[in-house]
Amino acid sequence: MDSQNSVETLTIALIDTLSDKNDKVRDSVSQSIVDTGKKLPQSTVILCTNYLNKHQKLPETHRAAILRVIERILNYQQQQQSDEKVPFDNDTFQLLTRVAVNELTIPKELIPVWQQAASDVLVEIGKYEPDLVCTAISPHMPAGQLPQFFVLQTVGSLAEANPRGMVHQLRPMFSRILPMMGMVKQENYRWVYTAVLFKFCLALIDFQANGDETARITFAPQQFENDAFAAYEVFLTSAWIGSKELKVRNICVQAVGRLVYLFSASKFTEQFPRLIQNVLGFYRKNVDHLYVSETLNSVVLLADQWNVAQLKVSMDIILREVLNEIQGNYEAFENGNEQAVKNQNELLRTIQILGKHSPQTIWPWLLQRMEQAGSNDKLRIVLLVIYRHLVYAFGNDAPSTPFDYKSLLVSSLRPTLNTATLKITKYLSQLIVAMACHGYLQLEGRRFLIEYIIRNCTYPITGNDDHKADASGAPTPDVRIMCRNILNAFSSTIEGMDEVLWPLLMEFLVSEVYTGAFGIICKALAQAGQQQIAAKKDTFWVDFDILVNLPKPNEIITRCFVLLGEPLVEETRGISILNFLRIAVTELKADLRELWDKVIPRLLQNLTNNEDDENKKFDSSNWQDLILKFLSKTLDVIEREDWISDIGACFVKQLPLYIKLEHERGFAYKCIGIVLRKSKINEFVSRTLESMTTVINFQHEHERNGWSTMFGLCSATHLDIVLQRLELYLKIADSKGSSSAGGGGGLFSFLGSKTETHSDLARATTLLAYAYVSIYASLELIVSRLETSILVSAVKIARTIKEETGKLIVAKSFIILAQSMNKEHLKTDFVFANRNDLIQEMVNYITQETVVKLQPSTFNQCTKACHALIVLQPEQTLAEKYQLARATLHWYCSTKLELTSTQKEEISLSLGALIIEILSIGNSHEVFPSLINLLEPFCLSLQGHERTRAFDILSQLIQSDATNKLKEQNLADVGGVMAICLMYLTDTESTVELATNASLTRLLRLQSQLATGISDNTNGGVSTTDQENIANDETIQSLSGNLEPRCLLPFIEKATEIIADTRAVGSVVVCNVLCKIFDSRHGELVDQIDYIFSIMLNKYNQITNEDVLRALRAAFKQLSLSCSSRVFSTLMNFGIPFTKNLVTIIHDLADNRPLTEAVLAQIMECWSRSLPYEEKDSQRHATAQPLMALYLLNQWLQSDRICDLGEYAFPRLFVALFIRMASHVDTHPPQNVPPLRRITPPNGSSRRDSGASNASATPLTNTSATNANAAKKPSSRLGLFDSKPSRSSTKTSASTDQQQTNMGPTNNELKKIEPWRLSNDCMMHFLKVYNCQTEINTNVPWEKMAKFDTADSALESLAQGLSRCNHITQKQLNIIVELLGQVLDGPYDIQRICVSAFFAEFIRCNPDDSDDQRFVRELIRYLLGRLVDHNIYVRKFCLRGLGWWRPIRDSQEDKGLPTTILASLISGLDDRDDKHDLLTLEAMCSLSNVIAVMNEDEVRPILMNVLLRIRPCFEKEEAKVRSAAFTLFGKMASVCEGNSREAFVEQIFSSLITLTLHLNDPVESVRESCKTCFQSVAPLLDQPTLMELIKENLQPKISLSYPEFINDFSKILVEQYPYKVNFFIMNCIIFFKNPVPELRANAAVVAGYLIFNLTEEQINGLSKEHILNAFIILLKDPNPDVRCRVAESMHFMFKF
Repeated sequence: MDSQNSVETLTIALIDTLSDKNDKVRDSVSQSIVDTGKKLPQSTVILCTNYLNKHQKLPETHRAAILRVIERILNYQQQQQSDEKVPFDNDTFQLLTRVAVNELTIPKELIPVWQQAASDVLVEIGKYEPDLVCTAISPHMPAGQLPQFFVLQTVGSLAEANPRGMVHQLRPMFSRILPMMGMVKQENYRWVYTAVLFKFCLALIDFQANGDETARITFAPQQFENDAFAAYEVFLTSAWIGSKELKVRNICVQAVGRLVYLFSASKFTEQFPRLIQNVLGFYRKNVDHLYVSETLNSVVLLADQWNVAQLKVSMDIILREVLNEIQGNYEAFENGNEQAVKNQNELLRTIQILGKHSPQTIWPWLLQRMEQAGSNDKLRIVLLVIYRHLVYAFGNDAPSTPFDYKSLLVSSLRPTLNTATLKITKYLSQLIVAMACHGYLQLEGRRFLIEYIIRNCTYPITGNDDHKADASGAPTPDVRIMCRNILNAFSSTIEGMDEVLWPLLMEFLVSEVYTGAFGIICKALAQAGQQQIAAKKDTFWVDFDILVNLPKPNEIITRCFVLLGEPLVEETRGISILNFLRIAVTELKADLRELWDKVIPRLLQNLTNNEDDENKKFDSSNWQDLILKFLSKTLDVIEREDWISDIGACFVKQLPLYIKLEHERGFAYKCIGIVLRKSKINEFVSRTLESMTTVINFQHEHERNGWSTMFGLCSATHLDIVLQRLELYLKIADSKGSSSAGGGGGLFSFLGSKTETHSDLARATTLLAYAYVSIYASLELIVSRLETSILVSAVKIARTIKEETGKLIVAKSFIILAQSMNKEHLKTDFVFANRNDLIQEMVNYITQETVVKLQPSTFNQCTKACHALIVLQPEQTLAEKYQLARATLHWYCSTKLELTSTQKEEISLSLGALIIEILSIGNSHEVFPSLINLLEPFCLSLQGHERTRAFDILSQLIQSDATNKLKEQNLADVGGVMAICLMYLTDTESTVELATNASLTRLLRLQSQLATGISDNTNGGVSTTDQENIANDETIQSLSGNLEPRCLLPFIEKATEIIADTRAVGSVVVCNVLCKIFDSRHGELVDQIDYIFSIMLNKYNQITNEDVLRALRAAFKQLSLSCSSRVFSTLMNFGIPFTKNLVTIIHDLADNRPLTEAVLAQIMECWSRSLPYEEKDSQRHATAQPLMALYLLNQWLQSDRICDLGEYAFPRLFVALFIRMASHVDTHPPQNVPPLRRITPPNGSSRRDSGASNASATPLTNTSATNANAAKKPSSRLGLFDSKPSRSSTKTSASTDQQQTNMGPTNNELKKIEPWRLSNDCMMHFLKVYNCQTEINTNVPWEKMAKFDTADSALESLAQGLSRCNHITQKQLNIIVELLGQVLDGPYDIQRICVSAFFAEFIRCNPDDSDDQRFVRELIRYLLGRLVDHNIYVRKFCLRGLGWWRPIRDSQEDKGLPTTILASLISGLDDRDDKHDLLTLEAMCSLSNVIAVMNEDEVRPILMNVLLRIRPCFEKEEAKVRSAAFTLFGKMASVCEGNSREAFVEQIFSSLITLTLHLNDPVESVRESCKTCFQSVAPLLDQPTLMELIKENLQPKISLSYPEFINDFSKILVEQYPYKVNFFIMNCIIFFKNPVPELRANAAVVAGYLIFNLTEEQINGLSKEHILNAFIILLKDPNPDVRCRVAESMHFMFKF
């Protein structure tokens, strides 16, 4: 068969397969033909064409698939053509055209799949030969008849694909198509006619834009005017534009938009009125409006270009329709609809064209619509969007017609600004930005635009709860951020705006409305001013006299100073204000420039540092002090009374601006105080103070503080005026009382207020003013007035206050008064007789019973006031101190008010300081017991919050230096306190735990100090952190041994007393400490033993908690251990499960070795005398008695204090537990459980009364008979200890009979225990006893011992851990092997299986250089002996163990052993009972391991035998067998380097294709084995290129790109082994019949790549016909993946 016939045969076979039902196969076949066509384009296309000619009855899907292949080949060649020769001759094009036209026209009915493919083929041909296609199609477009649908579509698509080639064919096409349009009745034909004409127009427009100049003149679009007009007339008829089909209507609208480009100017002008009317009418039809907008844009653009006069006349109707369309399109546009966005862009471009055409028409029209819009926000938004678009459009390319549209727009926006809602704010702001960028804001009327932006920059002004701002008209956060960014851009970015903003923005500084935007206004002013200074513009200088709308300089200064008091408001407005003042200082007051230039940078640095440090909290008080100092220095610079008075008047005048801002208003009062202090005009001061009484609002805290501070600051220079004014206020209040009229908020309001609350606030604020006067006034003057005037008034006012806030103010006032009376402030000693009256008022506030409890903040201030007052002279009496401490502690500890963490911390510190101060003043030893008595009830409270607060105060008291003043008589008190602290040393409240721990540490040092009289100075050096780190257990240890003798009995009394009153955990701690004291300090308690015993016994009788009882019973451990002879028998007969107490007892007993040895010996004896399990109904059930013994042993081994069992016991216990584990694999719980028996303690037992009930309630099992038998015949095989005989029962038969008569309940809980889990747990705990948990327990999957299928992996891990454990000696291992070897002769299959698996892994874990090779030989001997076992699993594990054998060279003892082992393993390959390849798999794995360590001489005799036996395994169904066979094949390569190499290489070639195909095996493990095998056999082939390829691609666990590897591999095989290629290909052909689909597919791929890389000469040497037939047959494979791979491979055979 020649090459051409081979390619034809293959291609035809592939073409036949294009009818495959599977999509993936069809795609692969199609791609294969296309790939062939890329190499042989003409022949492939001809074959496909001839196939269509010869098979006229093919299904249309098959014909369409062939046509698609032809189309793809033509398209590929078109893309690759460039300047090269066309790969197809004219005959081919003619044949293709004829066949494609035939395929296009042969169906009588429309078949889109088929005819569309033929149409696409014709379009591809038309890219080469458009005239040929048009000539072939022309007969199918006869005059007077409707052409076929796809004929028309083909013509249109060809015009779109090849405009230059088709332009000269358009006139005849027009002549054939247009006359028939009137005959079209079907909607699909109308669509295709319209689409064809639309594409004709596009072709002409494209050619006009890109064609040659000469050709453009020849084929000018206007030459087709008549044809276009005829089509235009048809499209506008109701049958077309009114079609029922949407796509027809849409294409008609699109076509009209392109047809007008073919009109001449005269024709267009003539048709324009009708045209524009029709186009606008399209909006009212059911048409996609995007196409209508595109058409409208085209019409308007042409009208503008040709200057059609009717365009101006039609603008009104056009604008009206466009505006309605934008309005209707608005919601979809806002939602981001793609069509809506495109539509709006087209409409805006249309308006832009109209605007440039006639701006004097469009602007008045749009502005009029804005006036008519009224409250229609939607319409106003649309108009604003249009405005913005036109502003940008005109800014870049303004119309040539002179018309002042800018001023018109600026002036017309004012009504819109006044009625703007939040909805349109965003669009208005965007419009203003556009106007600013194009010079609109330099025009008259700009102020309203800028004011609008500022209004929307404003943050809402909020006051307290009584003055909430009306935020309904406030801008949203998004709008506010946008407008602030806009104003910032105005001042910093947009050119020329600095002259607009400076000084215009100053008009908005002193308006209350714009307080929320003060910061951004100052920022904009600073930036604009800075630009003007930098540019040296004259516009920077401001004449405030001429610019009357600007506020006066002093008004601006005072406004800025007040708002500087809160610098972090409104995005750190303080920085903006300071920058503005620094820039504007020359315009405000030039004399201040030097000072402000020096101070303002420091203030800015302060704010900047705080802004940079996020963790640092801003100190508002310190900042305000800096601003007040700044103001004071400013007043000092200008030493003119008139200027100072004017500044003060401005502060007073602007107070109403802050009516809703209490912080700023309060700071304004302070500023006024600074001004009054600087003023020397008494009349001005008096008048100002008087005016302040009518503006104060007592409801605001900051305003009260600022107002009071004002009086204080003023008193520094005008003390008499201030005191006179305050005294006058009080006298007027006394005289008028409640009859005073007026509801204002002034000072006199408390005299005539209708509410007592307001009156209290007024009085309290007056007192606060007195307090500030006392602290600010001159020391020389204030001392004489404190006692005579201020304190008397303070007590009088305090007694009249009833309201909570008033009390808070009074407390703060007392703190300030106390500070003013302090010695450090007065600089002299002074005794205040009225001091105790002030303290008493604070106590009255705290203890006063009212409906509303005293609030935490008020209590905190009262406490601080008491602390500040108590240090003054004279000293309080003991009763007064007690009264004060009782009142404060009772409120704090017992209050049920919710306290925040901050409140808790503040109150704790202030109250702790007060209590410490009470203790430190006077006789501390007398005060200390009283304070402890006050705190004790709360420390012992069951309420967590009371306990926490009490211990907090107690800890502070004890840790203080005041305790150093205690005396020896306080030792009893210290002992009681230590007991209380000990009780809560482990409290659940962490704060209590820390407090008690630190307190105990301090108390231990304190008691030593009191007892010895030596002062302890270490307390102050111990940090809180160190005290917290003292461990509780160390504290307890030191407490029991370091208690002073005189503290001992009080401690015991208090500790015993409080046990029943607290939680069990604390009681256990107390009991443990008491036990330690009784153990170590009993000698000191000899005289008090009776007393202590009596109180302890009484307390014990009251306790029921088991934990506390267990703590008290700790001393009875020795008593329990003394019953060693009965421990085993008792424990063995307890019911399952053991109670928690019983387990604890067992763990305590395990630390006694004699007792442990006895128990273990009896457990071993029990196992040796009993069956491991019972078989019933093919199921194994554990026996009850051994399982019970195993349960006891498991509990025993879990003791953390278990005694050392000795090295000798390990192997015997391990073997015993191993047999338990093996017996319990797939074993169920016992079915027959003997009943339990009860025994009572004998008469006279010391535990009869206390423990008889527990013993009688606990079931026991009799083992005395078993023990008696054990005494007669001790176990020699499983005995534990050489020196200890097996224990036997000492009970007589009479006692045994007596026990048997006491039958108890059944032990049914034993049936719920899983034997395998219990045995595993016991083994784990046993290994842990011998410190083997790290090497063994953590690595063994114990849960796999539950099932037979997985038990071997658990045993392997156990053997591995045992082998590498450092705590196990070789001698112990030898004993284990010897004892387990005896089990291999036993009757239990499961035990033999487990032992053989264990031995197999043992061999693997012992290396060649093991010290004791006899150990391994012994294991081999055991396994060789069991190769004849009747159980196949025993034989399996024996083969596995033999596989891990390693020879010892030059060893006489191992001579002949390799031959024996190899023979044994080879016999495993042919076991007749091995139906499922179980032994075959194991034998191959073992052979792989053994051969790897043998030399060639040892393997050569069996080489061919093994190879012949494993080759059938390459194709086994089981993946594990295939994987093992490949692995063994690779291992054998390592021992064939010598004389065996040639024979093995032949075997490699015989199996090479098999290996190659299995590299892509469906199972990953097989693929990895093949990779390894290739790595092993490749060196024997001695091909470096092949070695490099394999090394690079066949890496383990790395995904292989199989086709790429096979391509490279095939090249090497063809190049290096040409004489083997035919053999390789035939091997692949053989695999075409393999039952595995993946291998059939792989064979096709390998064969294809081999053929692809052959030379022509090598190809001729192949059996082409046989190979082709094989591929063609495989192409019909039932598996679709195989068919895909075959199709992909067949395109490689184009060389055939």
